[in-house]
Amino acid sequence: MSNRPNKASSSAVRARAAGQGSGGGNVGLWIVIGVIVAIGGVLIAAVVIASGSDDGGGGDPSVIAGDTPIADLIVQGEPTIAGTPLSDMPSSGPDPDTGKPVPTLTGQAFDGSPIAIGADGEPKVIIFVAHWCPHCQAEVPRLTEHLAATGMPEGVALYAVATGTNEGQPNFPPGEWLAEEGWPVPTLVDSLDGTAAQAFGLTGFPYFVVVDADGNLVERTSGELTTEQFDALVAAARTGQPSSSAGGASSAG
Repeated sequence: MSNRPNKASSSAVRARAAGQGSGGGNVGLWIVIGVIVAIGGVLIAAVVIASGSDDGGGGDPSVIAGDTPIADLIVQGEPTIAGTPLSDMPSSGPDPDTGKPVPTLTGQAFDGSPIAIGADGEPKVIIFVAHWCPHCQAEVPRLTEHLAATGMPEGVALYAVATGTNEGQPNFPPGEWLAEEGWPVPTLVDSLDGTAAQAFGLTGFPYFVVVDADGNLVERTSGELTTEQFDALVAAARTGQPSSSAGGASSAG
């Protein structure tokens, strides 16, 4: 940008020199050319500044923040649980809670607005993430990009729960992290003691809970998933039949 004015000045100098050598017949032409060059430089600089304002982030922070400044996003929620909590997800073998009703979560999103995750006649996938978990830090941008490309799944609701929050751990606070990633999934903020996570039997991160249209558990799994495995969980929620590709290996991050 700093070179543009110099170019315009050089054009003006050449214009004056040409006018002196030719008796002034072309002075007007050279002045017009110099003005055009200067205007072009300003326009190019404006384009560069505009393109440079995009920091390459994962998306619009307002998806998570709403109209609330990121600095004012809540860190601790106070979710309430209705119904019978699930037992801890087993590390292997059949899940004894498959087919049982999942509890209903009622709490707040990061901007303080109310959010409820319960039996409402719509199948759903609930994703539990922790800000300090490296597997979550890999999964969140992967799913964000995937959902941006494919759109939110038809007929299946996606929800997330931000849990395991700890100010002494990396990547705090979770609301700012998810906003910067452009995370598009409605997210409930868990309490500092993990009320929601405990009610769903969380044993590792990221943690996925698949629920059918009747509000019953279809399957649970934890650890990083590929986008194909995630899509299989969405299909399992839609059909009410467990997927065969997600696997159940637990990874605590």
